[in-house]
Amino acid sequence: MSAEDFHKKAFDEGTLTKLEIFQLYTREWLPVFLSRQHDWLCEVHLYDFFAGPGTDAKGVYGSPLRTLEVLREYSSRELAAWGKVPVTAHFFDESKSKIAALKKTVALPEWQVPGVLASAEPADFATAFAASQATLRQRDAAKLLIIDQFGVSNVTPEVFLNLVAFPCADFLFFISSNTLQRFRDHPSIKHKIKPAADSIRSITPY
Repeated sequence: MSAEDFHKKAFDEGTLTKLEIFQLYTREWLPVFLSRQHDWLCEVHLYDFFAGPGTDAKGVYGSPLRTLEVLREYSSRELAAWGKVPVTAHFFDESKSKIAALKKTVALPEWQVPGVLASAEPADFATAFAASQATLRQRDAAKLLIIDQFGVSNVTPEVFLNLVAFPCADFLFFISSNTLQRFRDHPSIKHKIKPAADSIRSITPY
């Protein structure tokens, strides 16, 4: 399924599990930086490079709305650094129509989170990643990045080295097993992921 058609159907079980993992991770990640004030911390940034329109065909929340949902939960709690450290959620997607739909949704009153700036911009991964470099390299900012399975071909060795070198940055990179099976011989998969069968053959039995 192409990225353009993905949100025109209901999320499958695997996608829902992926979204739940990301939401739970975000829920645990934020208090690390906001539960108390850190002298070095000036900003918190969350990046979603394949945000989509915000929901699937049935209105089930996608990653951007789940991010805002977690932020909304914490906005009503007593976190020492909340309101003192600016929090920005950056949503990107190369589809202008999806970003237009997402912008319309996040502009609604129910998705306005006090102390949080939500930005939705149309841009492919390479463009968004390049434009975000200055912030991603900041040592006084905490960053969380999510890269969907549609970004597997974009994560070149150079991009990966950047990701692991960014200070105070965590990233989640999702690849569906279906993608690995369907495109196991594609160069962008083959040079990153060793096929399961090869891994099994490489194991020396005792």
